[in-house]
Order: sequence, then C-alpha cells, then structure tokens
Amino acid sequence: MFFRQNINAEWIEIGPAESLFWGREIILSKRNGKWAVLWGEKSEKYLNEITSYMYDAVINVGEVYFWVKKDGKWSAIDRNNKTIFKSPTILEKYQKLPSLNFEDYIQAQRDGKTCKISVQEASYVYVTNYKYTTW
Repeated sequence: MFFRQNINAEWIEIGPAESLFWGREIILSKRNGKWAVLWGEKSEKYLNEITSYMYDAVINVGEVYFWVKKDGKWSAIDRNNKTIFKSPTILEKYQKLPSLNFEDYIQAQRDGKTCKISVQEASYVYVTNYKYTTW
C-alpha cells in the first residue's frame, strides 16, 4: 500500500500496488507486474483508471499522451484511452533520453530542457516544446 496527502492535507491510501509513479495530473501504477494509467489529484476523476493494469511499460509524455507497451509492441494512447497515431521516431527519441535522478530532472525542467525520469518500466517525459507532443 502507498499513502499520500491530497490537496486537503488528508492521507489517502492507494493500492494495492507494487509501484507508483506520481505526476501532477497522472499517476502510473503497477500491480501484478502490469502498469496502468490513473488520474491524478488535479482531476475530478482522481484515482480512476484511464487504462486497466495491462501494460508492460508506459511512457507518459507531458501528461498529454502515453506510449504503452503490450506483448512487445508499442502504441500511443490519449488521456481518453483512445489509440492515436504518433511517429515511432518520437518514441525512439524519448527512449534514448537518459533517465535522470529527481534533482537533475527538476533542474532540467527549470533550465527548459526536455528530460526523462524513470522507475522500473515507467517514465515521465517533460517536454519543453509541446509541438513535439503532436507528431
């Protein structure tokens, strides 16, 4: 189980989960070896699933869309869990970004750099130029 304070300073329990990766609007959660995408605390749908626990890996791109890996194949989905077309070139770019530690990730954001932070098979990519989220 994981616990986190919400915006009202109340402790909430999240789980069961093996791993959680918390963003501003999106939470990546792992259960039974599979990842799901959940709504974060800034959403009216807080902790509701965007996807079920079915992915081997997830890359959250600017909390706008997600690259998801299932059965060895990558595809892109939006925040409504709808398949969308994205260029494999952009996936390769995000996969090649080095995974930073938390302090370096925050500093890269402040410096206006596209950067990535990862936990196990899940990553958050901070995108400085949102036109690249539309490829």
